[in-house]
Amino acid sequence: MGYFDIAVLTIVSFFTIRGLFRGLISELMVLVALVFGYAAAMLFHVPLQQKLISLFPALPDGGAKVLAFVLLFVAVNIFVRILGGMLNKIATFTFLQPVNKIAGALFGFTKVTLSLSIILYLLQAIPGSDMLLEPIKKSNSYTYGPVSKFAPMLYDVFYSDSGKSFDEAVSPGKLIPDSTDNSLLDLLK
Repeated sequence: MGYFDIAVLTIVSFFTIRGLFRGLISELMVLVALVFGYAAAMLFHVPLQQKLISLFPALPDGGAKVLAFVLLFVAVNIFVRILGGMLNKIATFTFLQPVNKIAGALFGFTKVTLSLSIILYLLQAIPGSDMLLEPIKKSNSYTYGPVSKFAPMLYDVFYSDSGKSFDEAVSPGKLIPDSTDNSLLDLLK
């Protein structure tokens, strides 16, 4: 077992145990808070920016925009986390607490393993990354293979009806479109 294995097992263990202690409801609420906070900030920062400028005329336009975005993001995050805390308390008083804790551990494990798998996949797409990844592969790593195959496995499970494998759908060469590919420009028209 090499340093890479120890690092991966430490990270995965930390997030799995954190998920166990937090529970699924709290773990999901953190994710929901981030997504909803970002969405609300993107959708409503302009009206709040205009309100801030009318209330504080000395506030620069760019500063009002940043302040509006941050205020909305933080407010929605706080609201969703409070809601998650209340749902977590309800789960504590019912028979759902053990299910919540075990599901939280599974969610924490899945979240961190998927994140590590995507990071490894992106590293493979970077030219010259073989110098970094080859020593890990040659050290007979116990975790490199399973972790690097986790994202493709989930893709194949959830998108098996698409007719494409993970590698066909998301090949490293497709991460950066070439200059002759006008499909992105066609979408913007």
